[in-house]
Amino acid sequence: MKYIVQLNDIDLIEPLIDRGVEAITIGYKDFSSGAVIESNDQMLETVCKQVDHRMKIYVLMNQLYHQDRISALKEALIQLNTLKIDGLFFQDFGLLNLVQENHLNFSMIYAPDTLNTNHQTLNTLSTLGIDGFFLSGQLHLDEVDTIVSETKSPCIVPVHGVQYIAYSKRKLLTNYFDQINKPQPVGYKEHLVMKVNNKEEYSYIYEDHSGTHVYTTNELCTLGMNMPGDYGYIETLYLDKDYVLDVIDHYLAQDSYEAFVSSHPDHHYDHGFLEDGTVYKIEDVRKREENEKR
Repeated sequence: MKYIVQLNDIDLIEPLIDRGVEAITIGYKDFSSGAVIESNDQMLETVCKQVDHRMKIYVLMNQLYHQDRISALKEALIQLNTLKIDGLFFQDFGLLNLVQENHLNFSMIYAPDTLNTNHQTLNTLSTLGIDGFFLSGQLHLDEVDTIVSETKSPCIVPVHGVQYIAYSKRKLLTNYFDQINKPQPVGYKEHLVMKVNNKEEYSYIYEDHSGTHVYTTNELCTLGMNMPGDYGYIETLYLDKDYVLDVIDHYLAQDSYEAFVSSHPDHHYDHGFLEDGTVYKIEDVRKREENEKR
């Protein structure tokens, strides 16, 4: 498996190249969601020069954009086209249209938060000019296997890191702290957590220009699992650079889950949904509704 890593520290570029990492993702200005680094034009140009085609660079352009931002989005895409990047992670089809209408040269990776859950849809979307798909993290391992094997375009599978729970365009943290009259920074670096209702679990929560983001505090860890697909994604939110390199080394060495977990007692891991399965499928909902009518 080849690994794609979100870049969370510029100093990681050379070590990632040395380890044969396939690609990095990086945020851009005000157009990204869930990005650790939101680069400006100068920073991204510097990154491109340093990488120098030794691994691929994908820019996170993965927001859903309001109509009043389309003009600025078009200008940003044209600017990105002058740099040596390989592609975009996106979820707004308006962005795809802009890329195609302006004949811009990007590999387009469709990366909505939770929607890539069946191969039929992905094969249909492939006909629209989409080059690859980032799969949802809310899938059973058997479902991932089916999607990867039946989808005609390459699929990227989450293999390690905190996982997406929820996102809102609203400034939920700012509003909350305003209501209780408690000044509090709400950015990513604050490492704020919230307690999940009626559970002992906590979730990371932070706010940026695009809204409020919620992630698990547990890290998905798939070491020792026979993960399908050619491309695995390592999410580096809330991970420091030395730990990121250690994670990659363990995956490259195909170490066991037990060995890795025991060497990092200060982290908490699970297998996400891979062993739990989908909570409800359509047929399950229909059966439940029929039972409730009786």
